[in-house]
Amino acid sequence: MMKNVSLFIVLIGFLFFSCKKWQRNESHNDFTVEKLIVDTKQTECLDTNQYIIPKILSLKGSEGMILPQYDKIVFQNGKIYVMDKEITKNVVVFDSLGNYLYKVGEVGRALNELYRQPTNFEVNSQSGNIYLFDSEGRKIIKYDVFGKYYSTDILEDFWPYAFGLTENGNYAFAFRMLDDNMEPTYELAVYDSLGHNKSNYRPLEEHQMFTTDMPFWHSDVGLCYIPNLSDTVFIFNGDTLSRAIHVDFKGKFLSQNVVAELKHKGEAAIRKNYEGYVYNLTKYEENDEWVNVDYSVGVRVHYLKNKRTGKEFLFTSLFKGFFPANLFFIQGKYLVYLVTEDSVADVMVRKGEDWWEDTFVETHDAVKKNVRR
Repeated sequence: MMKNVSLFIVLIGFLFFSCKKWQRNESHNDFTVEKLIVDTKQTECLDTNQYIIPKILSLKGSEGMILPQYDKIVFQNGKIYVMDKEITKNVVVFDSLGNYLYKVGEVGRALNELYRQPTNFEVNSQSGNIYLFDSEGRKIIKYDVFGKYYSTDILEDFWPYAFGLTENGNYAFAFRMLDDNMEPTYELAVYDSLGHNKSNYRPLEEHQMFTTDMPFWHSDVGLCYIPNLSDTVFIFNGDTLSRAIHVDFKGKFLSQNVVAELKHKGEAAIRKNYEGYVYNLTKYEENDEWVNVDYSVGVRVHYLKNKRTGKEFLFTSLFKGFFPANLFFIQGKYLVYLVTEDSVADVMVRKGEDWWEDTFVETHDAVKKNVRR
């Protein structure tokens, strides 16, 4: 079902074409490892008197435009970027008031077009330029701050499956290689835009065999890399892989070998035989105020810690009452939630059931107004 982006809810904390040679040098590891302990017992949901909603921002498309479902959202340079990989297959850009500005990305066979769909995108925090990554087409399509196409980088010497942008504006790639025994191994590499290799890393064990399209996440502490089926986050400082955060779930994390075996039986087997066990990290964010770790136990769970107070939350839904969203991002001292038309519709379709009114009473007034509509 198509999910039309309708609004953001912001919550404050509790009260040119180029063709280059892309060649790798020897890889190395030299990063510190830290531990983050997470107790998998969930906390209570928050009452409406424990948080405020200072602003709700509606996204406004151009006339006749259907706002896309979301696969990735970036808040940067006073703009909001929303990527839809499956339906519109582009990135739509809004200003800070939610007004539509432009979109980038077209499917086709030209140099400046996507082969099938975007795999990921990045925004340069200094220039505002947009980098659209096409893994199948083996290229990075670049647009300026106004959404105008200006060049394409062809990745002619290797085939990365994932792309990120370092703080220095260089390219971070994750890709699969085969060792001498034809077994899959994984490697990270950093290149500049001219195709010069700056650094390489092999931070993962050889038996890790699964990948995701978007293992890179941005945070105030730097570019984060999260391998699939992993309990560790790797963090870049500039172009250097400098930190690793090992998330300790107190024995509740499934080993890679167990997950690999269960993957052949489907996720239902994981939920049935290993209920409550964690088998993957999906997002890591950290700034001066917060640490957020998303992980999977069959459903997505969020671990949120206030660094100033030490208060910890573990939740699938943080708030009592109706709050039709579970996707959020850290933005300074705020948590920014995205709510879709479909999410609101899912709430409204249950109206009239016995529990509906009681749950509605527990809902924040700002959310009620949007649930009612």
